[in-house]
Amino acid sequence: MGLNLGFGWVSARGQGHIPLSDSREIDLDYLNIGLSIVARASRPWRLYSAALTLPLAAPTDLRAGSTTPSRYSPSMPNLPALTVGLILIAYWARVIRLVRKIRRQTGRSANPLPPELLGRLLRIVWYPVVGGWIILPLLAAFSGPSSGLYLPRWCRPMAHPAAVDWIALAVAIAALAGTLVCWKKMGKSWRMGIDPDDKSQLIVSGPYARVRHPIYALSSVLMLATLAIAPSWAMLAIAGVHLLLLQWEARREEKYLLMQHGPVYATYYRQTGRFFPALRKSAG
Repeated sequence: MGLNLGFGWVSARGQGHIPLSDSREIDLDYLNIGLSIVARASRPWRLYSAALTLPLAAPTDLRAGSTTPSRYSPSMPNLPALTVGLILIAYWARVIRLVRKIRRQTGRSANPLPPELLGRLLRIVWYPVVGGWIILPLLAAFSGPSSGLYLPRWCRPMAHPAAVDWIALAVAIAALAGTLVCWKKMGKSWRMGIDPDDKSQLIVSGPYARVRHPIYALSSVLMLATLAIAPSWAMLAIAGVHLLLLQWEARREEKYLLMQHGPVYATYYRQTGRFFPALRKSAG
């Protein structure tokens, strides 16, 4: 092999090593990888291409009795894990933009830190969970023996069929698309938490015509898709806490909306499902 500087190959005695003495050598495999990435990253439009050159398989070496020269076997990152990580970044970046947009349009907070005590306490747990949800699939995408990133056993993805990754990724993309529709439908009524002094408009059309909490439902689907792509004990714990908090928050919001909107919300409650469409609408 040789040293790839982005414009040619400089041979290192054909073996990928520079001999320093009879017993010591410098392996050029990773030096080649790093310089190749730097050369590609010198142009912004090539950054993503450079990231995809990171190896996920360890290079082979010349060892005693081996007749195979040292070489680098490049492999792409786990694309479903990388993509779902980017989807989660886009999802939560959009949430931050909505928080700012609601403040600008209405002059009121979207309640990322709700004024009520229980809501604030829940966010102390919930926001670190969201951080782990974003980080773990990205770590899984680039972890591997030759990448230099070794995850603890409890963060390491478990073996599973590759087809599951692609199916789950399609589900994650659909969940994000559905959430965008729900956010648009909510408009200025969208909130992240409960403010007892804030009475917003009750949205009962579009995705909300059959489901009371479609955003929470789609968030649950997105979490399960992430778990399928990057299944580890840490991801399982994060998924469990997130799903539990969604269930709890949905029930708290229903009590709040019943107090705010009275019989109107009571009728809507009977005619809809919490996370899935009701099998049969109530006539009452």
